[in-house]
Amino acid sequence: MDSILLQEAVEAAGRQSRLHNLLVARHGEVVVERHFRGPAPDRPANVKSVSKSLLSAVVGGAIQEGYLEGVDIPMAPFFPEFVPTAVGDGGTNGSDGTSRGEGADGDGAEGAGDEGAGDQGAGRDDHGGPDPRGAITVGHLLSMSSGLQSTSFGNYGRWVASSNWTRWVLERPMIHEPGDRMVYSTGNSHLVSALLVRASGMSTHALAQRTLAEPAGIRLPPWPTDPQGIHFGGNDMLISPRDLLRFGELYRHGGALNGEQILDREWIEESWRPRVRSRRDGNGYGLGWWARTAGGHEVRFAWGYGGQFLFIIPELELTVVFTSDPWSAREGGHNQVLHRIVDDLLVPAAVAGAAPSTPNPPTPEST
Repeated sequence: MDSILLQEAVEAAGRQSRLHNLLVARHGEVVVERHFRGPAPDRPANVKSVSKSLLSAVVGGAIQEGYLEGVDIPMAPFFPEFVPTAVGDGGTNGSDGTSRGEGADGDGAEGAGDEGAGDQGAGRDDHGGPDPRGAITVGHLLSMSSGLQSTSFGNYGRWVASSNWTRWVLERPMIHEPGDRMVYSTGNSHLVSALLVRASGMSTHALAQRTLAEPAGIRLPPWPTDPQGIHFGGNDMLISPRDLLRFGELYRHGGALNGEQILDREWIEESWRPRVRSRRDGNGYGLGWWARTAGGHEVRFAWGYGGQFLFIIPELELTVVFTSDPWSAREGGHNQVLHRIVDDLLVPAAVAGAAPSTPNPPTPEST
């Protein structure tokens, strides 16, 4: 990579008062590991809604293990006590294969009890006919296109204060047809965690250990649970920046690490394919992953509240991790600066310093 641009990126990162760590891997080699403040690169950090991308990987592992048939199956049979009728055709998409919809708020994901402003919808009054929730698939939940009113933004505090998070999500009114548009809602991800428990017979944490953490050699400590003991789906997972970089390299290598295929390549490709699109910023959203471009190169990224990011630019064999203070009050522009560091400095540095690829991802030790 171009050393001058790389140094400029490190200096720009160091000026951000909320930033904890910056890690960069190129061609499978760690070229930057800078700790500015907060937990060190080898210590678990709360990555907020980056958890949605990690949870998506667990779903891929559950499919490989035979616990789920795929993402096009309805979610209703997993919750018969809440959704007694399971019929429907799963909704429709736009002519270009992606729906048009609402993305996350400006910070991307959950805050401490408040996710910011967003389009929640007033609900749709359906009289008679089959339960519209029966058309919701696992894929709709992962892609934020279930049609259920959001549990995020103004509803977030009431949701996490409820006695049964799963029931609270499923009692939200339908505000559009499943698959029709994107409405960011962590409740969708939590339903995925709940159905993984019912499909596998083990906790989401245990399933994550079995299908992702142990085979990939990364550490995923237990994270918070709801009142029923279900691990929070899509928020508050703990992973060190080094292990998050390794997770990114797993995806950059099509689900393989050191010659071992851990996740099916087809799952990586399907996860990264945008199914819906944010009306707020135009970014695409697949199965727990955001999509955009930088300098003409495809970028896939995981995004968590407060400035938690994992960027993967496959064409340039470039993987970038930022972790930040997840609890501080909003400071306008922090996320935008991190995006600009990638777009204006790290991507050009990679383009200017192109080199032959190496077969294996970085393998930093994690403690």
